[in-house]
Amino acid sequence: MAKLSRLFIALAAILAIAPAANANSFNFNFTAPGGVSGSGTLVGTFVGFNSTYGTDEWLITSATGVFDDGTNSGAITLIANPDPTGAVQSSPSGYFTYDDLLLLPSVNGGETLDYNGLLFSFDGVELNFWEGGFPYSEGWAENNGSGGDGTFTITPEPGPWLLVGTGLFGLVFLGFQRSKLSNLLLNFGLAPEIPHVQEGSMSYLKCLGVFAALFLMAAVAEAAPTTTSIAACVNTSTGAVRIVASLSACVAGETGVTWAVAGPTGAQGPAGPSGVQGPMGPAGVPGAPGPQGPAGPMGANGVAGPAGPTGATGATGVAGPAGPMGANGVTGPAGPTGATGATGAAGPAGPTGPTGPAGPIGPAGPAASIPTKLQNLNTLYNEPWGSTGAGEFQGANTCTLGDMILSINGYGGGAYLPADGRLLPINQYQAVFSIMGTNFGGNGVNNFALPDLRNLAPPGLFWSVCTEGIYPSHT
Repeated sequence: MAKLSRLFIALAAILAIAPAANANSFNFNFTAPGGVSGSGTLVGTFVGFNSTYGTDEWLITSATGVFDDGTNSGAITLIANPDPTGAVQSSPSGYFTYDDLLLLPSVNGGETLDYNGLLFSFDGVELNFWEGGFPYSEGWAENNGSGGDGTFTITPEPGPWLLVGTGLFGLVFLGFQRSKLSNLLLNFGLAPEIPHVQEGSMSYLKCLGVFAALFLMAAVAEAAPTTTSIAACVNTSTGAVRIVASLSACVAGETGVTWAVAGPTGAQGPAGPSGVQGPMGPAGVPGAPGPQGPAGPMGANGVAGPAGPTGATGATGVAGPAGPMGANGVTGPAGPTGATGATGAAGPAGPTGPTGPAGPIGPAGPAASIPTKLQNLNTLYNEPWGSTGAGEFQGANTCTLGDMILSINGYGGGAYLPADGRLLPINQYQAVFSIMGTNFGGNGVNNFALPDLRNLAPPGLFWSVCTEGIYPSHT
């Protein structure tokens, strides 16, 4: 019987030091200066061995917990890594990189995170727990610039083998204590001799039965496969239901049904009442400035406010430079002639001034007789153009453009035209226009004028100008 007792004690000790945690569940706790704290449970799957850190990697796939950044507190939600191997990802905002990996057992003095760390959503921002540099230490950061160093610790949840080992050790110890108590009472004559060996045997048998039951429960709990749905076959006649591994086990007369082990996540409950404002924590380490955000759109112009009261008149400013001279205004009408003033008293005679300019010509004297020959010279100024313009200069156009001739013939065509101030079209006399221009009249756009020499010719003679001939050369 003593051998059996020692066997139970050995089994209890072995089970007590057996793997003491569930294979995929970890409790975490985080603390940092300034009242920053967080805690919760992480659930993950084993990925493989990390040769860089010399430890195993676990990919966290779900989590529950709370966090307080010293200003706000609330629940945190894991932003899961879509890559089953834990490849590094960019956060939705692009502010962080993350991989949601744990390092177990911890390395480098206790670190359980790598450089990229775990990513959560918290109070409208992204929250990152990560291993923060050298010397090795964990830290936290939010994509609004908050963050700092802290301590991130992992505690595995107790597994079924630990519970069984602890319970078995307690039962064995209880049976052993009962046997010692019976012997003590018998030695002092405080109790009659009883078949304690048989009773002890029964106690050990009871312990063995309890141990067997606990062992079976632990084995089932440890070996139970992870599943997300349950399959069953329903008898269409009796309604009896039997649980099966898959719907392929259903036979004729049965209908297969499945249902989820866990239902869909319910809607977010209403926010609880705000807690009492805690004391102001010490100022945290200033975070690195965030990247410059894009400029926001220009807001609409606001409604014009009412005009303010007129301010006091300011001091007269320095006179500015004179502006440019404005255009002359329209001449106003002449004012009425003022009344003639009274004649003033005669002043003293002044010194004799210089001789003044000649006065205007006086009125014409009485008519006198003019000799006839002198009267004929008057035609130099008032004799009208006497030619009809029918004459035409004969011969080749050998004159030079612009040359003048004085002739008794009044040419009206050919190479010469009368110098009577007539307008010529520019498009027909371009060469002549290039010489004369508008020196004698015309608008210079459509026409130009010949010189008018009619009153400058002696009586009976006429000036003509060459309009068709040789263009003069300039040397």
